[in-house]
Amino acid sequence: MFITQQPCHHSSGRVETKHVSANTSCTNRILHWSQEYLQSRGVSVIIKLSRIFRAHWEDESVHETTEDAQVFGSRARMAKEGLMLLMREPNIRVTMIDSREDWMFLLSLSDSYVFHGGAKVGTEVEQLPRVTDGMITDRLDGDQWFNQFLIKLDASK
Repeated sequence: MFITQQPCHHSSGRVETKHVSANTSCTNRILHWSQEYLQSRGVSVIIKLSRIFRAHWEDESVHETTEDAQVFGSRARMAKEGLMLLMREPNIRVTMIDSREDWMFLLSLSDSYVFHGGAKVGTEVEQLPRVTDGMITDRLDGDQWFNQFLIKLDASK
């Protein structure tokens, strides 16, 4: 499963929507799917994240107000808890998108103009420059911190 960020676990939303947001746990939905349908069939899931959102936020001093610190501190803790719940599940493994092959696979699923650059037929959209090996290398290098975060989090479960 390739996803843009870790599954939410009561960790989404903003201060302005604090009373209605963060009521959803995609983590719990995945756990239910795993426990009710996959485990009995011997199916394992590898969740490949393109980024981690909020789970790695540990510096409370970055928040501008006390309310921001309360809301976002809570959301960060819940995001981290959601990752740990997934990592504890026997048939689920959580990693970053951590190889050139992963990125090439994702690019193979996208419109040609995303990968190769140029104009999308029938639109004004242009994607320049095209995705290069250097871009993928830079992305993989940049994600090393997140890889280490997941490794440490996994070791702490």
